[in-house]
Amino acid sequence: MEFLSLARAWCRWLLCAVATAEFALFAAGALGAGFQYGDRGPYSYYTADPQEKLLLGSVEGNHLGLLRQKLRHPDPYLVFGECDFILGKFPNHPEALHLCTEHSVTRARRPDVGQRYLDRAVQLFPDVASTHVIFGMYLHRLGKTKDALEKYQRALELDPSSTNAHYNLGLAYLSLKEYDLANKHAQQAYALGHPAPGLRNGLQRAGKWNPLPAPAASATRADDKGQPAPPEGAAQK
Repeated sequence: MEFLSLARAWCRWLLCAVATAEFALFAAGALGAGFQYGDRGPYSYYTADPQEKLLLGSVEGNHLGLLRQKLRHPDPYLVFGECDFILGKFPNHPEALHLCTEHSVTRARRPDVGQRYLDRAVQLFPDVASTHVIFGMYLHRLGKTKDALEKYQRALELDPSSTNAHYNLGLAYLSLKEYDLANKHAQQAYALGHPAPGLRNGLQRAGKWNPLPAPAASATRADDKGQPAPPEGAAQK
């Protein structure tokens, strides 16, 4: 009898836990929008679909903060659980992709993990400029500067006004001592409003900072929503 009582209590607890989880999902809008628990996607971060946007908000609300916290955990591999979850559903999520791939190269020293995330993001959503910028930053950190150039150039083909693509392309040319090209992309990045001073400082130290005439007033900046700010130490000393 005691065993049966314990079993009934366990079943009641389990049903309550499941109901609570389902209610939380519904309150977040996921079930209400037609998504079922365990739905895996993948979806693009830049989706215009309102249901997918609800799921994105739920994923970010529950996991993005944990990802940032676990980046500082003594165990450098713990964060990859959050990376897997977020990038499993939104492979081209720019902040998560940037943080996870940078971490894979630096603290975790597992660049193969970062490569897997990037390959999947490009395979599923190949025409997103920010993904190619992040791929280039990852390659640049690994010392594969010429490979990084190709990624930045691809990003500019997709979005000629990407501030992060111009800035990081300038950093890559600076590290290769191709100063004219580095200056050209630096001027474009800063004209478009890039805030980081590292590229300008590097060119000034090399005596190669050469402001160009202001771009035509008709030039407009494409939306860089979601693109991460480049790490200051990516390619500069």
